[in-house]
Amino acid sequence: MKSNISRSLRSMGAGHLIRKILRRLVDPGLVAKDVRRLVIDLRTDLIRLYAAYHQQRKTPGRVFRIRRRDCRMWLPISYGETVAQRRFGTFEPWTFDTLDQIVRPGFVVVELGACYGAFTIHLSRLVGPTGRVYGFEPFPK
Repeated sequence: MKSNISRSLRSMGAGHLIRKILRRLVDPGLVAKDVRRLVIDLRTDLIRLYAAYHQQRKTPGRVFRIRRRDCRMWLPISYGETVAQRRFGTFEPWTFDTLDQIVRPGFVVVELGACYGAFTIHLSRLVGPTGRVYGFEPFPK
């Protein structure tokens, strides 16, 4: 399993290194982008390790507090990386951002393939008490 952070560091060091360093001295925004990229890659690597650990241990599912999403969810944590991403609130952030832009209070939303309910919980907050969310999961497991 290749680490994202080592891949990023290799790509940052590839090419004409002196030219890259000089460009970052002129434009400090590039350094900020580099740091953001490394932080995201480090978080991804740590979540992958967390998932692998719990898969190996066959850790039973339980209710977790998801701080980034301000909710609680039952998750079968030994099921793999995408469940671990839900655990830490990093699962499909662009989808959550898009929902924030589209869904308004009072909407009626139908979610097909609700899975563990991460989007269902988020949608219920967006539609508020005057809206409705109907979530369906066709796979019983």
